[in-house]
Amino acid sequence: MKHAAVGCLMGLGGWLLLALVWAGLLQWRFEAPLAETLGVSTLAGLMSYVALTLLHAAWQSWRERAAITSGRAGTPPADGKRAVLVGTIEALGPLLRAPLDGSACVAYDYRITEDRGSGRRRMILTHFKGTGLAPCEIVTRSGRHRLLTVPDLQSRSPAGPSSGHVAAFERYARATPFTGSDTAANELVARWTDDDGAYRSDVSYVPLASIDLTRCMLAQQQVRAGAMVCAIGWYSKARGGLVPSPTWAGNPRLIEGDVNELVHTLGATARRRLLLGAAAALASGGLVAAFVSYWQDE
Repeated sequence: MKHAAVGCLMGLGGWLLLALVWAGLLQWRFEAPLAETLGVSTLAGLMSYVALTLLHAAWQSWRERAAITSGRAGTPPADGKRAVLVGTIEALGPLLRAPLDGSACVAYDYRITEDRGSGRRRMILTHFKGTGLAPCEIVTRSGRHRLLTVPDLQSRSPAGPSSGHVAAFERYARATPFTGSDTAANELVARWTDDDGAYRSDVSYVPLASIDLTRCMLAQQQVRAGAMVCAIGWYSKARGGLVPSPTWAGNPRLIEGDVNELVHTLGATARRRLLLGAAAALASGGLVAAFVSYWQDE
């Protein structure tokens, strides 16, 4: 929960700060009363914050692209810094079985949701969710590195809904001890701080007998042993692998698939964010210019 809370506070603070900067500039440069500048300053501040966020995200995508290229070349990760490990993932013990299809894997996550109602009364309810990670390591050109943190997964072929998945999950749910919804927040903290390379959590928000799984969306991602992956996170030389990230840093990620495709995607994402950020910046400047033009004509 710390990551989400810190992110919300930083976003709100950045928006308010930029709104104050615009308000102060309009009062100092054009002697506009504070009451007259509140509306345009709030909107311009919001657009400015969006622009800065997108431009920063574009820079992060370019930096990540460069880091992946470096990792692919076998550059050793730096201690105490964000690292990108490119290689194959290997299990250090027994493999896990993914809940929706029973496939052998080193990591999985799943979520069972239901779309209820329509219009304003539409709700997407989460009934079950879970995560599993087996002890494993990333074999790269620079050596073998442990995965000692629970990453967000991005697999090449996520499992979607099917009648077979419904039956498989029913068997899994009957054999699995779930924690309740009242411990969901604690489960997130445990996931973000776990550092031994083995993790499993299963959270239930409703009893299995109270829902119809055929009306639900069953989604799962899994990463198989021996797959080509890109692991992104905080590196510890003493621990010999990726460890939980600091609170202010992003969540670790484990991406399965062709690295060349990932590099191409990150480049396209960076360009798209750059264009959107420039458009938001122009919109912010346009709002202020329109206000100044209106104010001077009065």
